[in-house]
Amino acid sequence: MGLRLSGVVEGDIDAVTAWLDADDAGPAVIATSGSSGSPKRVALSRAAVLASAEAGRARALAAFRE
Repeated sequence: MGLRLSGVVEGDIDAVTAWLDADDAGPAVIATSGSSGSPKRVALSRAAVLASAEAGRARALAAFRE
């Protein structure tokens, strides 16, 4: 089973924690913004989500140090 967020912060935190702790987590299913048409769902692997989070953390730290 993959990760699907509800938009309710408390529940989503629990869902993300369970997804990260799972031995064989399925993909995270994310809705796009729909900026070029109708919003679409995309599936992201755990590795892709973690790489994106790390890149965001690195950018935030770099901006903080400026």
